[in-house]
Order: sequence, then structure tokens, then C-alpha cells
Amino acid sequence: MRKKLVKTVAVVFCMLTVCSYKVFAAPHIDAVTMFSGVITILGTIDTKEAKTVTFMAFPKDKLPTKENLAALGEVQAADGKFKLSLEIDMSDDYTFIVKEGGVTDSYSISYTNRTALSDFTDNIKRVYASGIIESEEKAAKNIEALFSMDSNKNVLETLGIDSVKYYAVMDKAQLFKIFVKNTNFSTLTVEDVANGYKTAYNMVLINTGKEDAIEEALISYNFVFEEEPYNSIETETAKKWVIKLISENGRYMLYDELEKSYRTALMLYNINNEIHTNKIHGLIGNYATELGIINDPIYTRYKDDGKVNAALIARLAKSPAVSADELLLIIRDACANESAVASPTGGVGGSVAASRTVGVQKDTEKIEEDKPDASVGKFYDMGEATWALEAVESLYDRGIVSGYGDGSFAPNNSVTREEFIKMLVVAFNVPYEDKVCSFLDVFKDDWFYGYVCAAEAAGITKGQSENFFGVFQNITRQDAFVMLMRSLVQMGCELEEKREYRPFDDEGAVESYAIGAIKALYVAEIVDGDENGLVNPLNKLTRAEAAKIIYGMMREAGL
Repeated sequence: MRKKLVKTVAVVFCMLTVCSYKVFAAPHIDAVTMFSGVITILGTIDTKEAKTVTFMAFPKDKLPTKENLAALGEVQAADGKFKLSLEIDMSDDYTFIVKEGGVTDSYSISYTNRTALSDFTDNIKRVYASGIIESEEKAAKNIEALFSMDSNKNVLETLGIDSVKYYAVMDKAQLFKIFVKNTNFSTLTVEDVANGYKTAYNMVLINTGKEDAIEEALISYNFVFEEEPYNSIETETAKKWVIKLISENGRYMLYDELEKSYRTALMLYNINNEIHTNKIHGLIGNYATELGIINDPIYTRYKDDGKVNAALIARLAKSPAVSADELLLIIRDACANESAVASPTGGVGGSVAASRTVGVQKDTEKIEEDKPDASVGKFYDMGEATWALEAVESLYDRGIVSGYGDGSFAPNNSVTREEFIKMLVVAFNVPYEDKVCSFLDVFKDDWFYGYVCAAEAAGITKGQSENFFGVFQNITRQDAFVMLMRSLVQMGCELEEKREYRPFDDEGAVESYAIGAIKALYVAEIVDGDENGLVNPLNKLTRAEAAKIIYGMMREAGL
């Protein structure tokens, strides 16, 4: 898995032997410091101008391949100085490289306190073994005593454990019970100790039931659900819903139980907020196994009866399900009384409290009866973007875009930079075989490698910076317009001016590199503003918008 790093914070051993060897003049690593597991690198460059410095870290004596990279990113240098804070795996010695303008400087970091860490780990195994004979509680007390010894403060700091925060923990007994329950002591390593403590510490925060403490722990855990990490969730109501359900589900002692509770909360959030009658049935079906309702007779009846979805949505809007059992009760009630859509009251026998509407944004008046309709063509959800229907279906027929397995196109979903590049390369027949890339964040085994390389070679993309393409990031409208215009130049085509340019009300927000592309695409009637006269240059491009502008450009080019 690629490490997504803009700024990271790293666990490394604190007693360092640093070896520096200068390559050329511009940039220099001047100092390395460490505190509480955070390694900080201070450096300078031979200019006062603002510069972007690229950094990477990889195990010493290995090559900086995709598999070996522990850190990769950029940092801004100002007034001739830059500063990095990094967190990397503690299992190896590392080489750090900084680069600017083709000139590099390198540091090798060696860890000289391996013996102290190894001894600490062995001692944990020993006191656990002597305590577990009596009970888990005794083993936990033994380990707590070991952590609390003044002589081990430096070891804790080396492991990235902030001793100040550690001594501030009120319920240390709970912390080490959780540590014992979630740790495999037969194969215990230094990394296991650090990760196990972090897991236990965050679970203690969760168990306080305090919203801010739970939020802090979830940020640290950063659980992933449907490929979206917690820290990437943009909807505040979704986060509040997760925090609410986790706090209501009681005391946690096992990591797997907490993660299950997190996933359940988001599954219920998605179900509670679904307003499309033809989607909620499939959504519940997708989650049924994990929610543990797949074999329940109530779910079986619902699965075979697609007529109750409107009633179900209406009831969930008024009384959201906060557990799988409660969802079953609401499904049962909807199946028994389809007239619940018009009912002034909701819930199952009054058992669902009105206070449980946290995070649910549904309005029963907005329930959408989505029935098969020829007007939406190949994808059932194109009724959400009929203005792009012709473009989507034409590009689909040509293999430039595709839909999803459930028959949807998801026209309002965002498009990543690499996805848009693939569309352009395929649409305009840009050769992408045997191409190579200069971008550090694009690797040969990435599915998009050939497309990005072809686009770079053709001048369609120059990346977000000299060294980075910006993979996995959603493309902005202005960047998409620029790439589209560069594709046109690559083909040697010119756009026809069909109308005069009318400045957009938010033209001042457009970056200078994009204004020419936006003007050209507007006068060619490929790009329009919204109903408020805005071009929204920094908004994320949607799948429907991507199809529309590419289709318009292909028509202009006679493709």
C-alpha cells in the first residue's frame, strides 16, 4: 500500500548515529532531533526564494522502490530553511534524502539502543508469563509496574510513548488489561509493544464516553470503511453519528469489537440516510452479512418483497436504526404496514427514541420512488444528471467510461486525477505503451502508470509539482480544463469560437495557469458556469462533468 504523506510523524529510535555526505550545494540537512517518537529534520537551501523540497525515507542499503519507501512527500522551504517531522516503522535503519532542483543531500540513521528495547520487550514477556499463571489481571498489573518504572522512561520515549500522557492516564489498570487482551505475547516484538500500547491508550479514551476523547482516538485509529479512512470523512453529521453510536455501545476491551462497532455505525448511517427506494434494498443486502441479519426471517421476508422500501425509508427518517436488531424491527414494521409512508408517527412500538435523529438528514417528502425508466438509459441513476446522459452513454459505448456492478454510473461522484488522465488518453488515442514517468508517486505496477506516463510525455500533465503527479487526489475543475486544452494542443486541433467570452463572477479565484483554458472552452461552448454565473474552479470535478466536457471536446475534434 502506498504511503500517502504530506506531513507524517515517525516512531524511530532516539539514540541516533547520523552520517551525512554532501552531494551538491542545494539542499542541506543540518540537524536531526527526536522527542516522543517524533523525528524532526531541519535543513537549509542555498537560496532565499520559496522552494519545494522533496523528501523520501527508505531502509538503509535498499533501493527507494514502491515497496521500500517509508516516507515520500514534499515540504515548502521559506527564507532558505525547511523542517520535516516524520513517522516511520521502527524495524530498520533508514536513509533520508532531500532533493530540490535535481540536487540532493542524504542522511543515514542508525539506531544504537536496540539492546535496551530488546531487553524491555523480553521483560514484558517475562512478567506476563509469571502473571498469567494466576490471571489476566495479574499479568496486566505486572506489565503496568514495568511501564511505570522510572528507569524505563527513556525506553517509553523511544517507543513513541509520551511519558507525560502516560502518567496522566487515570485508569492504568484498564489500559493494561486492554493491552493484555489484544497482544500476542508468544511473538511479541518492539513494534507490537508500541502498537499495542497505542491501541490500548486510544481504547481507554473511547471508554471515557467523552465526545472529544472519542474523536481523538478515532483520528488516531483512522479506521477504513469502504475505502474511506475516518480522517477523510467530510460530512460532520456522519462523524457525530459514529461517535454517538460508539459511545452508546458500552465499554470496549478488544480492538476487533471496536472496529466492528465503527463499521456498523457507518453502515447504519448509510442506510438511515438513503432516500432512493431502488437503492436501499441493495444497500441493506450488501451489509446484511456483516450486520448479522442475513439469516433472520424478517430480513428474508424483506429481501423477497421490494414493495416496502418507501415505507421503510419513511420510518428510518423519523426513527433511525442505531443497531442491527433495531433495523430488523423497523423492517418488520414496514413490511407489516406499507402505509407507514403517510403515518404521522414512526418507530417500532415506540421503542426508537426521537433523540436518535443525530446525523440523519433525510426528509420524508424527498423520498424518491426510483422505478426503471427508459429516460435514464443504460444507468438507472442518470436521472440525477440528464444533462450529461448523451455524453455518458456515448463514452460508455466507446469504452472510455464505465459504470458500477449495480447498474449505476454515480454521476455525482468525484474523479481522481489518474482516472481523468485515463479518460483523456483513451478518448484522444494517446499512445501509452512503453512510456516512462518522472513522477515519484507513480509506480510501474500501478494500473494507471501507462496512462500518466503517456500524458506526461504528451505534455497533457505536468503534475502538481516537479516531482509529484498527485495520485489519489480528486481533480479540480480548473485542472481538468487545463488538461483538456493540452490534449487538444497535442492533437493539433483548434476550437471554434461560438460565442463571446463573458467573465465569470468568481474569475478571481481561477489560477493564472488555468484562465486561458477556461476562456477557450467557454467560447467553444464546452464549459458553462452554474446558475449563479460561477465557474467554480476549485470544486471537485464529477463523473458526469468529466464525461460532458470530454464528449464535447471529442465532437469538436471530429472523433
